Amino acid sequence: MTTDKTSQLFQKARLFAPLHFSLLRGRELEIARYAGRNKQVYRIDLLALRAPSERIVGVAWKWWLISLGSFLLTVIFAWGLSSLQQGIFVLIAGGFGLLASLSLAALAWKKGSRQQVFYTRHSNIPLVTLHLGVPNKNEFQNFVSLLEEQIKALQQEFNLTRDQELAGELRTLRRLTNDGIISLHEYENSKEVLFQKH
Repeated sequence: MTTDKTSQLFQKARLFAPLHFSLLRGRELEIARYAGRNKQVYRIDLLALRAPSERIVGVAWKWWLISLGSFLLTVIFAWGLSSLQQGIFVLIAGGFGLLASLSLAALAWKKGSRQQVFYTRHSNIPLVTLHLGVPNKNEFQNFVSLLEEQIKALQQEFNLTRDQELAGELRTLRRLTNDGIISLHEYENSKEVLFQKH
């Protein structure tokens, strides 16, 4: 079996485990997850995926609220000091408070998640999650575009019946459950959805 990799994307950042995506023979997506010295590799048949993918933005509300609270405390504290007519203390306290608020806002931005997600065609299970703009915006966008185009091209080329699509998706989900990629609960729920569509 040849594994000529036509396109690859390696994603590594501080807040998540490194991921390596490889498009194999234009038909499968191989994903390698690295956790310390452990490496988990699995493959997904592109015919099981839906294109286009969806962009998901998660907001770290807790950190944004802490940042806002820090800013408000700084304003109140500076206002209280200004009534004592201690100008230099107001500037120093306000400067440190503003710096703390900006640091917390930067942390809130980093803790938020910005992802591009590919779902299964019929059971709507998120199988491929890419982190937006990693390693850089151009390389990321090129890989996502290639993946979406390849999914659409395969769907047109194979022109599967609905029953064949459902059976293929179920096989893919069963294999990913056996590999520990998706939970048994997710598999059972998706199996029920697929049987209802049959």
